[in-house]
Amino acid sequence: MTSPARPLGSTLQKNSVVQGPLPEKREKERNWRIGLILNSISALTIGWCLGRCRMPECNKLSSGKAWPMPVELIVAEIERAFFEYRANFKEPITIFWTGGRQGEIINAMHKALGPWRVGLENVTWNQVPKNAGEIQLMFGVPSLLAGIQVGVGGVTMTALNPDWSRAPELVTLFDTGLEALKTSTGQNLQSQVTTLGFHVKPGKKPFKEIVAQFVNAQALGGADATAYGVSVYWNDYFFVMDNSAVVSGGVFVKLVRSFPAEKKLADIAATLFKDEETVLGLLGLKLQ
Repeated sequence: MTSPARPLGSTLQKNSVVQGPLPEKREKERNWRIGLILNSISALTIGWCLGRCRMPECNKLSSGKAWPMPVELIVAEIERAFFEYRANFKEPITIFWTGGRQGEIINAMHKALGPWRVGLENVTWNQVPKNAGEIQLMFGVPSLLAGIQVGVGGVTMTALNPDWSRAPELVTLFDTGLEALKTSTGQNLQSQVTTLGFHVKPGKKPFKEIVAQFVNAQALGGADATAYGVSVYWNDYFFVMDNSAVVSGGVFVKLVRSFPAEKKLADIAATLFKDEETVLGLLGLKLQ
């Protein structure tokens, strides 16, 4: 014959009788154990919620502030990108034009740019400049869709449709041309400025909706506008996000940054990469 089942959690022993409340020590121990169990359950529940739950009520810190949710970035589709590097000389190199010494620059640059198959047919100049600012000697680099323009006041280097897979070769090209130019003219640099611009195709979310978070449309009276533009300025850097006139529904991005004369081109490229990543991130995009 089986004994009658005990109630769940029973601690009664044979011949034991419960009379009145539990002794104080046992009651405190029981309360402590219950509290420990409840705290453990609470911690596990909160951990699961933060790690998995996506409901708004779960997306809260203990302070009541919204918990930052991860944003899924998509790879940017970039079109018609252009890059420009501008370096100003400490002193104008007027002697190379007024003294008829342009040939010295041509010889030095032609030799330095030989590895990129720059021939004499790729060397041109402005034959009818109206002023000293229009005097230019130009070296085309067709293999990289790049060019180097030497003026009286400085040098400008450009690249069409650049992408970061070509960055190391462009840095080597521009470094080589810049060193050849400084050696042949005896001039050092005063300052450096870069400009990177490109158009971006829209992704899953309309750019108007994305850029709107940076604009007080109601204060501007532009709640029904078709697009918004934003520009942000620092002492040595600014960027612009504007409606693209080339890509339907797209955004035009322009990044302009100044650098001290001693900054190396490889370090400049690394800074530009971070700048582009940051701005694309604001648009819900990434480079790769």
